[in-house]
Amino acid sequence: MKVICENFMEKFLLLDKNEILPLSMTFHLLFCEECRTNVRKFSKAEKLTYQMEQRDCKKNSENSIKNFEILLKIFKDDIKIHKVHLFNWILIGIILLICMVFCSIFLNRFIPQMQNVWFVFIAAVICTYCVIFVGMNMDFFVKLTDTNSLN
Repeated sequence: MKVICENFMEKFLLLDKNEILPLSMTFHLLFCEECRTNVRKFSKAEKLTYQMEQRDCKKNSENSIKNFEILLKIFKDDIKIHKVHLFNWILIGIILLICMVFCSIFLNRFIPQMQNVWFVFIAAVICTYCVIFVGMNMDFFVKLTDTNSLN
C-alpha cells in the first residue's frame, strides 16, 4: 500500500460517524481503486458486526471475539470482495452526453420549437444521473456507519 493510501486510510478511520469526507479525500477515493475497495470493506465489516451485535444482545467478550473473527474473514487477502470500478459510471456518462449532443443537433436542425423542452429534459437527466451516482456511492462522500449502534 502506498504512503498516500496509508495516510488516506488513517484519516478515514479517524472520521466520526456520518462525517462528510473532505474534498481532497473524496477525490482520492474517486481515483484510487484500492482505497475505494478498502472503504467498501470497512462499510461491510461495520454492517456485519452491527448485525451480530443485534442478534447477540449480550455485551461480553464472546461477542468481541466473534466480531473480530468476522473482520478477519472480510479483510483476508484470499477472500475477494468485488472491486469498485468507476469505469461503468464514466462510460455511461459519456454515452449519455454523446446522445444528448446528437439529439440537440437533430432538434435544432429539424424541430427548433422543441429545443427548450429538450434542454429541460437534459437538465433533469443529468440531475437524476448525479443523484443516482451519489446515492449508489455514498460511502465515497460520507463516512457511513450505522448510528443505531450507540444503544
